[in-house]
Amino acid sequence: MSIDKAINKARKNYPELSRGQLQRKNNALYTKIKRQGDLNKLPLASRYQGDPYKFYNTHYPGKTRGEIYKIDRPLHSSLYYHKLLDKLPGKKVIKKKIQSLRIL
Repeated sequence: MSIDKAINKARKNYPELSRGQLQRKNNALYTKIKRQGDLNKLPLASRYQGDPYKFYNTHYPGKTRGEIYKIDRPLHSSLYYHKLLDKLPGKKVIKKKIQSLRIL
């Protein structure tokens, strides 16, 4: 079986499986694809289903970049990688009363 046929078989018979799941389900097929160096043609497992910004909006709406960094660093890294951090709010601005200075 050629490598293209192996990849097509994996996509056709196991479309919802990630690389690791394919390895557990059909190790021979996984090994064939791995030996040819074409694992990058198979999907990785993703907790964000390819859209980290949608995941952010669902689970952490309104949180700042810094808060996301502290509570979910992998999400922050994914948002950074996909250049989506600019869509998140920055620091929360606390309005302070500014008293005018008197010049003598």
